[in-house]
Amino acid sequence: MQFVQELKIHPFVRLIVPFIAGIIIGLHYHPHIHATGLVLTGLLVVVVIIHKINRSYRLRWLYGVAVNLLLIASGLLVLNIHHSGNEKVRKLSGQKVFCKAIILKDMVETEKTYKTVLKVKYIHGDTTLPLNFKVMAYFRKDSNTNKMQTGDILLGHAVFNVIEEPKNPYEFDYQRWMQYRGVILMTFLSGNSWQKIGRKKGYASFISDLRHQIIHIYKESGIRNDELAVLSALTLGQREYLPDDIEESFAIAGAMHVLAVSGLHVGIIYLILNAVLFFMKRNSYSRIIRCIIIILFLWFFALLTGLRPSVVRAVFMFSVIQTGQCLRRPPGIYNTITFSAFCLLLINPYQLTYVGFQLSYLAVTGIVFFQPKIYSLLCFRSLIADKIWQLFSVSLAAQLVTAPLTTFYFHYFPLYFWLTNVFVIVLTGMIIYLSVFQISVFVLHLPYLLTGKILDFLLRLMNILTSKIHRLPNALIGNINTSLVELIMLYGMIISMTVFLTKHNRKALIWSLAFLLGIM
Repeated sequence: MQFVQELKIHPFVRLIVPFIAGIIIGLHYHPHIHATGLVLTGLLVVVVIIHKINRSYRLRWLYGVAVNLLLIASGLLVLNIHHSGNEKVRKLSGQKVFCKAIILKDMVETEKTYKTVLKVKYIHGDTTLPLNFKVMAYFRKDSNTNKMQTGDILLGHAVFNVIEEPKNPYEFDYQRWMQYRGVILMTFLSGNSWQKIGRKKGYASFISDLRHQIIHIYKESGIRNDELAVLSALTLGQREYLPDDIEESFAIAGAMHVLAVSGLHVGIIYLILNAVLFFMKRNSYSRIIRCIIIILFLWFFALLTGLRPSVVRAVFMFSVIQTGQCLRRPPGIYNTITFSAFCLLLINPYQLTYVGFQLSYLAVTGIVFFQPKIYSLLCFRSLIADKIWQLFSVSLAAQLVTAPLTTFYFHYFPLYFWLTNVFVIVLTGMIIYLSVFQISVFVLHLPYLLTGKILDFLLRLMNILTSKIHRLPNALIGNINTSLVELIMLYGMIISMTVFLTKHNRKALIWSLAFLLGIM
């Protein structure tokens, strides 16, 4: 009964489950979009009729069934709309066309080519057809290619091909991975098949120039090599330039989430803005201005990082929280989490397949639910010991709910995550604070070399400590092959054991032991 009451307080928790079920059905089955629309309309009419005649609430079970079916059909329809758009683009495979395109992402250098993502605006033939779809482009290396930037407009011939399917069993399905990110086709371009005809003035080119300017400030401040690569990843989301050994060290040490700009970084910036604008809480007018400033700055940071899904998720969530605080109607945290997930899936249902989407929402939910319970187990008089225990409890809560999923996708588990996260989170906060200060003093033409040396030292310290933990004995449990059935049983065991420990329900204990037996 208490569980039902909690669901009433958090309505989006109830709404998102059937909506996600519809998306999952749509990933494996694609009925005709018109048929799905008719079913959705019919269910909507049924829901309205039941709502009108259900005066005595005797048909509330039927109303609940109809609403859940409506949400399932909605998830299926949203997924099919995106799928039908992909199928139209797929028909261009194998054709040689003359087209105009815009560079969406900065060039990434590979062994033989430069790769980027293009947005095709027009295809010129017998008729000029506007298309506006994305293509993975590989450019042959030459002097012109090296100078291209985000926002450049290209004109030339191209042959589009569908990204190849995996050729071996259990090989990573790159085609499906790119399809879920809106990229169906690929093309190889040589220097004589295209030419740059201009540059689009918009947010993409502006953000790209701003990112290059910030990296220039870091270089002028004396930050070089691995430290510059890590700082670019931490503050701008530019992971393309990270050396393989640095990525390996962070992954094995259990700190890879730090290099992927996400909720942690957005949370730190949110705290900075709250601290700087503390004086704007005196009246309702200043609170509204403060709320608008914080939300705009957070979305600007999301643009600066290239609107990465992990950042957009976190910024959207903090925007909802900030709006609730501004209106003095703070939303429930579980309702906020599910509301943000619902809106993002409504915009792009393929985000459900993103590992980062799954891990981030699991981690946030785990931290909100488990962290206070773990933190309350021990009490320290020392402020420093208490803060260390607080960080440890956050890390443990996040790992508790994400460990089965990480072993399912990545087949390894870092044993020293608890040690890494204690100092990495502290250092990350200090580095982000100092990098904001460093950019400010540089722009204001104040002395910046000293703070640049401190920033470089903190980055070097983070790399050294991560490398040391990476080299500890048994730092990683590898070759963990978790199947989908085992993944479901692991989460079943975690949920049932949690119910037993919090509600003292004996049936939950029996279920948890049954799941454990099934896994064994």
